[in-house]
Amino acid sequence: MKLENITIGQYLASEDTEEYDFALKYADQAQARDVFGYGDMTKKKFGDVKDDQYLFAKPDALPKFVNKYGADKLQGLNVFDFFAFYRYIGSQVERINNIENALLSHSATEDEQAAGLERFGKYSPVLQIDSLAGGDILKYQAVRELVYEDCLTKLALDKDRNDYQKDYQHIIARKTKHHG
Repeated sequence: MKLENITIGQYLASEDTEEYDFALKYADQAQARDVFGYGDMTKKKFGDVKDDQYLFAKPDALPKFVNKYGADKLQGLNVFDFFAFYRYIGSQVERINNIENALLSHSATEDEQAAGLERFGKYSPVLQIDSLAGGDILKYQAVRELVYEDCLTKLALDKDRNDYQKDYQHIIARKTKHHG
């Protein structure tokens, strides 16, 4: 069966999308593709990357994605091109998440868990911005304008510096305990 070439606006307005859903799942033309020449997400503004990470972490990402990238720009786009771009941005977010997990992740200790480390989860979109701004809310917008890869490098440096300080303190504490 041949499907009509419809826009994303028509697709979203349609009550029966079953045939398109199947085609969108398996068609080559709907696979992740940089339709608009967006490029490498690590070269984008830090704030835009954080916004996309937050957006794709939500179950209702699709309508928010349409709003963020401009409903007027996307509504007339071919449904297959739209989903190719949507999946491309999603793949870029997944890549960023993997990079951050590799460079910035931290396994919480039992003491940190007991102290309630999970309470900071609700602040996840802002934690990195706050760290880079030195806790100064007046600098948040300036941080959002910085290039993501520069911010990632600074965050990785801060993490390594913090890990070193913790390790060093443990070594000194052990030596003091054994010689004290």
